Amino acid sequence: MNTAITFRAPIRLKQQASKAAKELGIPLSLVLKSALKNFAISPKVVFTVNGFTSDFEEEILKSSKTKVKGMSKEKFLKSLMD
Repeated sequence: MNTAITFRAPIRLKQQASKAAKELGIPLSLVLKSALKNFAISPKVVFTVNGFTSDFEEEILKSSKTKVKGMSKEKFLKSLMD
C-alpha cells in the first residue's frame, strides 16, 4: 500500500532536482523515495552549505599545513576548490 506525501520546496530547487533526475533517466519521485528509504534505514541528516560535510571540512583543515591569517573557514575551503 502506498501513501502520498506533500511538502513545499522552492520552485527553483524542484526544477533543478527534476532536471538532474531527468539527466539520470529516472523520475524525481524515485529520487525522493530513495532518500526516504535511506533516512528510514539510517536516520541521519547532513546539512551542508558548500557541499562539504563537517567531517570532511575538518579533515581538509587538519591536513593543511598552511594557515592563512584572517581567512574564514569557508573562504579557505573555497580556495582549495579553485
